[in-house]
Amino acid sequence: MYSSTQKFLGKHEILPNATRRMIWTCKCGHASYDEFAELSGREGAVVHFAKELMQAGYITRAQITNQPLGTISWIGGRLQNGINLISRKLSKIRSTPLPTFVKVSHPKNPVCLPADDCRWLHLCMKKKPYATHLKPLHVCKDKNQDPLTDKTFLKALKHACDKEKTWKDWAVLKLRRIEFIGFEACPDDHVDHIKPNDLPPTTNEYDFAPPPPPKMVPPIGPEHMLHLFQDCPSISDVNSNFYLQRIPRRKIERIAYNANSLSENLGWGLHFVEGLNTSLAVTVMLILSSVLGIIFAICWTILEKDIQGALGVAAYITSVMTLAVMTWQLWAL
Repeated sequence: MYSSTQKFLGKHEILPNATRRMIWTCKCGHASYDEFAELSGREGAVVHFAKELMQAGYITRAQITNQPLGTISWIGGRLQNGINLISRKLSKIRSTPLPTFVKVSHPKNPVCLPADDCRWLHLCMKKKPYATHLKPLHVCKDKNQDPLTDKTFLKALKHACDKEKTWKDWAVLKLRRIEFIGFEACPDDHVDHIKPNDLPPTTNEYDFAPPPPPKMVPPIGPEHMLHLFQDCPSISDVNSNFYLQRIPRRKIERIAYNANSLSENLGWGLHFVEGLNTSLAVTVMLILSSVLGIIFAICWTILEKDIQGALGVAAYITSVMTLAVMTWQLWAL
């Protein structure tokens, strides 16, 4: 309970010596942090990574530390992110153009010439009820046969992720993080033995930068990548393939299960980790408690002719439900 309270208040523990926390501010104004473990002999890798992010145009400032975050700064950052999100939503609504009708054309299948330039990204997504499904994504060219950038890559990645979701997934689940993983391919396009923060040992079969051995893990900030993947408008202003180059992409052909050679079943890619969409549950519970309180107040006033007592009980119901929701959120952190 104590550790949950500390996390809820933003009082994070001091990190180990080899771990660095990069507190960053995105070009769109969103602020958060990522944690990296610098490998032996690779001190300063996080500082170099932050400089590369700034040069690419993704972030405007970064602070590297291993000290805990203060409560005031954590709460202030959350409030500022909420204000920025609301302002972006409002500006997006105001700038939305009128709908236009165009003739629909089927997208062309991407073609790689020569074939040696073909690259595949292995996506591991949850499949009901408990299995993890392997989804290969072609990551060479966009629908216009132009080389992929981070903008078009993340758009294709989001499209591939959305295609795998059902309406129940949209209502109940929420994407929590995107992990670099190693895995073992299994029959029927399933995967097992998932190992987070794992990269290919060589560049013989996979294309990624910087080449091994790695300088830090994870090789990119999962929190920043999730922000770009979900709702960052600044990705449209950046013409870079910074993230695309750092993600392991298999050369020539996708991985396929081979029962006769276990070593050929080892692969690397991205894992989409989902969790319960607590914001939806909280919204439903608060609306339900408010409606029940209002109905009780009306009925009690009509039957007992006591409006003060009705409002008192209704306020009690709403406050108890709110406290229950906050307690649940605290334990869910």
